[in-house]
Amino acid sequence: MKYRAEIDGLRALAILPVILFHAKFSLFSGGFVGVDVFFVISGYLITTIILNDLEIGKFKLLNFYERRARRIIPALITVLIIVYSFSWFLNLPLYHKTIGQYVFSSITFSNNILLYIQGNNYFGIQSSLNPLFHTWSLAVEEQYYLLFPIFLIITWHLGKKKIVNLLIIIFTLSLLGANWSSYNIPEASFFLLPTRIWEVLLGAFSAFYLKKKLFKSHHLKDDILSLLGLILIIFSFILFDDKTPNPSFYTLIPTLGTLLIIIFANKNTFANKFLTNKILVSLGLISYSAYLWHLPIFTIAHQLFIKDFETIQTIFILVLILFISYLTWVFVETPFRKKNKISKKLFFIITGFCCGILLTLSIVGHFNGGFPERSELLSKFKKNNGFNLECNGNAILNSKCISVKPVKIAILGNSYAMHFVSSLAESNKSGVVQLTMDTCSVGYVSTYQDINDSLNCRQFFKESVKTINKNKEIQTVYISSLFGEILDKESRESFVTLLNDLENKSIIILGPTPTAPFDVAECLKNFYVNPFTSYEKKDCNFKIGQRHKDKVQKLFNLSTDKKFVQFVDITKFICKDNECIMEPEIMEFMYTDNGHLSIYGANKVINGLVNNNLIPLN
Repeated sequence: MKYRAEIDGLRALAILPVILFHAKFSLFSGGFVGVDVFFVISGYLITTIILNDLEIGKFKLLNFYERRARRIIPALITVLIIVYSFSWFLNLPLYHKTIGQYVFSSITFSNNILLYIQGNNYFGIQSSLNPLFHTWSLAVEEQYYLLFPIFLIITWHLGKKKIVNLLIIIFTLSLLGANWSSYNIPEASFFLLPTRIWEVLLGAFSAFYLKKKLFKSHHLKDDILSLLGLILIIFSFILFDDKTPNPSFYTLIPTLGTLLIIIFANKNTFANKFLTNKILVSLGLISYSAYLWHLPIFTIAHQLFIKDFETIQTIFILVLILFISYLTWVFVETPFRKKNKISKKLFFIITGFCCGILLTLSIVGHFNGGFPERSELLSKFKKNNGFNLECNGNAILNSKCISVKPVKIAILGNSYAMHFVSSLAESNKSGVVQLTMDTCSVGYVSTYQDINDSLNCRQFFKESVKTINKNKEIQTVYISSLFGEILDKESRESFVTLLNDLENKSIIILGPTPTAPFDVAECLKNFYVNPFTSYEKKDCNFKIGQRHKDKVQKLFNLSTDKKFVQFVDITKFICKDNECIMEPEIMEFMYTDNGHLSIYGANKVINGLVNNNLIPLN
């Protein structure tokens, strides 16, 4: 394939607005559409390569995939190793577990699917906290390139005209689907392949067109159309914003602009001269590495310095991104793309070994909660899940979710009930069963659907109440939650209905824990680990808010109306004189986030309640 310097210039024109958008330069409010420009460029380049090989009968699928792997994987693995290593030494267990999930989905090119399942929003806070958020676009491309060559192989005998007709049908369906779903199911539209195919196909159409030009080149026409393409792209970068549906009919503006440049930016046109200047071409050469590095560097910098940057600091970070990208292009991208420097065998040994290590760490980290034991400090912030993670969603007398038999105590609620499970089990000789489901409000109203569990919240609590009432040995039920629902009339009535369904049992309501206006664990971790922080320990303490006091009063009023219900306010074991102390003893911490008790915190609360005879021992 003949080298086209203007394509590298176009790459630079695409990557710079993306980086500046994530750097929060308001002028580039539409910089995110640089990714759409990349999709079209990629479609053109890859389709041209495949068509060239198919026409001379030398296309081999495995060779194509090897070429893609050499282009994509080495730089990607380099970034993933750095991101995971940084997370290992600095991040809390739960966050490190999440980083492992994104490392896994980045390697397997499924990050777009993971982000969609998690309900992430490209313009939300998640993108600024996740250093690998941007690999969703790599996933879309690679999913496309798993299918597209096979499609061409199967349909090649039909001839190019019929292939293009088929692609036009797919293009139309994808574009219409993208426009509809951007207004109705925007997350699916943004992240998933079906609504992005049309963009890559625009590039593919330009490859088919240039293979057999329908119109002769004419300098004035080429100059006008390629300049129009340039204007459309720049217009999108400046005038689009987070309210512009994407992908949609609006996205035709930058993508058609890209198509016009690819087809008409011939030599001597203004667009060609602009895009082939040395600065843009040089930036285009390192554009892939720059795309990979920019979000991790921004995210890590924000995590270390914990503040918004001044313009001069942002510029320094931008220079750092370009410098590291250049080094990656020279020492990683370029050598791995050359078979005479790194053979096929050596390439697969190196990349296979690195991917294997990262995948293993990601999987193990997922199941052990983010390697909480990798340091004594970080182990203090281990998420307190009760007996084990398998009990999340348990609504029966599961042997794995019981301390000993006979079971006389049930702990019912959500993650704010989980953190009392082990402490209560240790404080009682009687058997304890864990009946908890993360995220659910206690009652029969919520219908939150956990992607890992077939039970919705309403059904979970119905099954749990049924289990408690069916087993006469269960005498006491501890219920705990953040109890935000108690302030909502409908949810409060639902909670009361649940209590009435358990009127033959003795019910003890524990909580709620006071909620901090920030992540306490991050604050304390940064005090001990982050060399750039200016925090003091007292900065991680907080005062009780009025909302918490309102919840306590509602729960107190509710319990006085029911003889079988006892409400125990745990506030005084966490906060004194309205001040919540998050490190009562040296290196012993109360919370694992902004409200969940640590193992130490739960033990402190339960021991305090027992010693003050506020809860009975069974």
